Amino acid sequence: YVLRYLKKYTIFLDENGKIAYGVVGLTEELRDMLGPYLPHLVDTVLLPFKNKIIYDGMFGRYNIIFGGKIKAHLNSAYEQAKFNYGIVTTLPFEVETEKKEENPEELLRFYMKSKKNLDNYWEEIDELLENHPELKSLFVHEMGGLNSRAMRKSLREAGVKKAWYAVLNDVIVAGAPTEVELRDLLKRLLPAEKLDSVFIFQIK
Repeated sequence: YVLRYLKKYTIFLDENGKIAYGVVGLTEELRDMLGPYLPHLVDTVLLPFKNKIIYDGMFGRYNIIFGGKIKAHLNSAYEQAKFNYGIVTTLPFEVETEKKEENPEELLRFYMKSKKNLDNYWEEIDELLENHPELKSLFVHEMGGLNSRAMRKSLREAGVKKAWYAVLNDVIVAGAPTEVELRDLLKRLLPAEKLDSVFIFQIK
């Protein structure tokens, strides 16, 4: 799957949706060949060339139009591939030896980087929290970050300017003109064990 054009290369996702490759064109830009609208399903061979990845010069292109759900699935697979291995830019590449060592905290942040990820990985999050109960504080903090996006919009619509707010899960627990004042207020409002769970944001 040809997913997106970046400045340095074009992103190819393998047929299993496990590995993302950064591929360059030798004589012609891939955007010029494939056009601006992605994704495309293609059949080609990736080759190493001077510490970069190129294709063998031939494309078998499939005339398929992808719907919104398929695009969302491919984008989710791409994000997972980036998290697991990064974008692969040289060959050969061995999955068994190149996968990053799993860090539970990084994994939870990845699962919760957006509402879409939260929906896609809810079962994985539940299992991760069961195996690592020490991540509960981080989970609440990240939930506050996700919920704060809608809160920012509501506060701006209400005319709020230049203020700091603290969110605990889905509740604004405090607000103040400056971050220093807000943090001082939180120390007086909340138990010490909950302070790390608070997500703080600014309305400018």
